[in-house]
Amino acid sequence: MPPGWRRSQERSLCDRRVANWPVAQRRGYYVRAANAESPTPVAQRRGYYVPGIIEFDSRNSPRRHPDYFDDLDSHKIVIMDNTISMERRTFQVLIQEWLQRKLETGVRRAILDKILAQLEQSEVEIISGVRRCGKTTLLFQVIESLKRHAPSRNILYINFEDERLHDFSIDDFERLLDAFYKECQPAGRVYFFLDEVQEVPGWEKWVRRIHDQVGNQIKFFVTGSSSFLLSSEFATLLTGRNLTFILQPFSFGEFLHARGVQHDDLDKMEVDRVLRAGVQRELDRYLNFGGFPAATPGERTELLQQYFRDILFRDVAARYEVRDIRLLERLAHYLMTNVGCLYSSHKLSSVFGASKDTLAAYVTHLEMANLVFSLPYFSYSLAAVNRRNRKVYVVDTGLRNSVAFRFSTDTGRLAENAVYLALTRLGARIFYWMDGHEIDFVVDHPSRGIELVNVSFGDSVPEREWQSLREEIPNAGNIVRRVLITQEAGVVPQGIDRLPLWRYLLEAERLV
Repeated sequence: MPPGWRRSQERSLCDRRVANWPVAQRRGYYVRAANAESPTPVAQRRGYYVPGIIEFDSRNSPRRHPDYFDDLDSHKIVIMDNTISMERRTFQVLIQEWLQRKLETGVRRAILDKILAQLEQSEVEIISGVRRCGKTTLLFQVIESLKRHAPSRNILYINFEDERLHDFSIDDFERLLDAFYKECQPAGRVYFFLDEVQEVPGWEKWVRRIHDQVGNQIKFFVTGSSSFLLSSEFATLLTGRNLTFILQPFSFGEFLHARGVQHDDLDKMEVDRVLRAGVQRELDRYLNFGGFPAATPGERTELLQQYFRDILFRDVAARYEVRDIRLLERLAHYLMTNVGCLYSSHKLSSVFGASKDTLAAYVTHLEMANLVFSLPYFSYSLAAVNRRNRKVYVVDTGLRNSVAFRFSTDTGRLAENAVYLALTRLGARIFYWMDGHEIDFVVDHPSRGIELVNVSFGDSVPEREWQSLREEIPNAGNIVRRVLITQEAGVVPQGIDRLPLWRYLLEAERLV
């Protein structure tokens, strides 16, 4: 036996098949696979592993000891003390790092108050959204608010994209929980923040079990990409136990905060030419470069293109095992180019020469990743809705501009997309309507009635834009407001509100 090692445990070797790393981890053994043989279910359950002992150097990095191996034909395998507790040491380090960490909270997000309003409830709070939209920073804002009335030792944040947790499995949650209680010794209610938790297969089963066992004693906050957290299998397991919040890139108001532009007094901005011109310049920047936090300074085309590739290949292609990745990429470019336009599976099939079912599935995958959105036709008849084409919008205009095929500035389409995103933050049901005249958005506010919205962002406003707002929509019910959104304020017929785009976006944000 190598010097400095001592025998701690012995296990019978009843099977020579190789177990994989996660199985060995769950049982506390750190071993290295000797070949590519797949373990049988029996071997996995028993935790069998290859002979060969792993030791740790002074930096706690694992390596296999070159001089000590067990014979496959021997009856026993010796396991060393210093191979068993790497997980415990790793968790201890992560917890200590967390306790000493200074948080970067960034721009306060408008959705924060909604999340904080549910703090006393027992439900798991899920924050989902497109990649890189600021979910981690939002968690830090929640944590900073929590610290006003909860001690720091009662709060734990873990990011599962940390490379030290690369082999973390569902069984390791118990060890993590034990390490937290041992290191922090919390008193009272505990708050667990699990960031990018989709990296751990089966995490929702553990969260559900702990939630059902302890109820309000542990409050969970979970973040992850939309394609994983909005999946049907996840929704089934946590039905009735979670509150889901969808986070998007910066709204226009959040964008102005990030840029250091004051915008509290909308009436003053309306009459002050200098203030108004400054906000309009920022609006142009927002429409062109979008609201992803890291891209807010503007002109980050390469960064946005990388976001697009990550969403497409990691959150869509890998998640749904897409076979024709080239078709998926072409479809995504097409939809993002044609923002605000009608589409159908039949039309897409004629464009790409692929089956309607395949293309419909790919569009759904892109929607689940929060990359694009489909806007349905307004009707109380489901059959009528399904017969009509849908309009497409995208999660961020800057992301769209970085990858779309553009031959003009497309300012009108970008403005329409910005209005769509502002409306989705209100939590209302949104549709379009077309029957001779077109209405861009039919907004069904549950407690306020129907709002009709048209967007016209050219130098002049065609008469059809306000004429369509005066039309009555069959079975629409109580229409409480008709709004025409333009570049500048102006005169329209009685009964129609005309607002500049910058003001409409900022007013809408105050209703979130």
